[in-house]
Amino acid sequence: MLTLQLFGGAPKVQTPIAVPELARTQPLALLAVLALERNAVSRETLRYLFWPDEPDHSAQRNLRMALFRLREAMDEAGCAAALSSRGESVSLDPAQVTCDVWQFMDAAMRMDQD
Repeated sequence: MLTLQLFGGAPKVQTPIAVPELARTQPLALLAVLALERNAVSRETLRYLFWPDEPDHSAQRNLRMALFRLREAMDEAGCAAALSSRGESVSLDPAQVTCDVWQFMDAAMRMDQD
């Protein structure tokens, strides 16, 4: 299980096995974007967010490498199933991830319905 804490200052990630790579800025930022979107994010959107000034071929390569490193780190941490990439989209599996932002949004929606 991957746990993301995005409220309260610097983002934090908890995994079954601590892996320093997941505490680095870029992997945390990728995880945060995927968590905040909650649904699948297109690779094009990720390329634009992280490498807006790069030529498309460079941004594609950078994203491919960033996702590869993230996937390797998550595998090492025992939570590889939390990251899913299908075709042109990338997402987090809500069955494998908990996130304080999701919990807050769910609670707010429940309050709205009452």
